[in-house]
Amino acid sequence: MTDAFSDTLDDELEEEADDTDAKSATEEFISRSNSDGAVRDRTVGFGVSEEMHYLYRELSDSDEVDADLRKQFRDQIERMASRHPDVAERARLKYRIDNE
Repeated sequence: MTDAFSDTLDDELEEEADDTDAKSATEEFISRSNSDGAVRDRTVGFGVSEEMHYLYRELSDSDEVDADLRKQFRDQIERMASRHPDVAERARLKYRIDNE
């Protein structure tokens, strides 16, 4: 049994391989994903220990800490996507297929 979505995605990847327009589109996709104007209507959840949850809340609420933890998580995902352009390309294509 084949997965139609995966087959479509594989076809898209083959068509856009070595395509500089695709590379540029992926770089734009990565940049747009974390831009100041991006609509943040999705959440990314992952499990943490109870201790980590307390640390997170205190760090987020503290006036002594000059850092936006949520922004730092988004920045880290953007950096990882930039280091792994093939994975980012796959995400961009899935996004495009889902939003057609």
